[in-house]
Amino acid sequence: MATLCLTAQAEAQSMGEIAFLPPHPTTEDAVTVVFAPATGQPNRCPIKVTVQRPLVFIESDYAFSGECGNQGALNTANLGKVAAGVYQVIWAFKDPLPSEIPVIASLTVVAAPVQAPALSLWGALLLALCVTTTALAPHRRPRYEP
Repeated sequence: MATLCLTAQAEAQSMGEIAFLPPHPTTEDAVTVVFAPATGQPNRCPIKVTVQRPLVFIESDYAFSGECGNQGALNTANLGKVAAGVYQVIWAFKDPLPSEIPVIASLTVVAAPVQAPALSLWGALLLALCVTTTALAPHRRPRYEP
């Protein structure tokens, strides 16, 4: 029994790996999951992608013709922009064989930094002129003395 479990685990580990593009996404990035099948494993086409925090579930099928047609790109699932949080990404297989255990990885999406508006060059020059005029106003001599 232990040998059977170890064999299934070894085969499950050899199904492949998943990675993320970009590797450290923020809430402003469109996230893509890339499945890299292990040596001897077939390419896959994503059929259904479900994002429901804290899970991302990707169901895939064999790429029989080597292409995915209207199902998307080979071994790739686009999640789009994802809310901040930690997700368990599960790349599962349609009608799996007993040895085809889903590939699981963790994805962390952080909130994008808030960008403060910056002044343009002309805005900075105008601000400098206003500050200078205000600073020099008390030092101005009156034109007419009574």
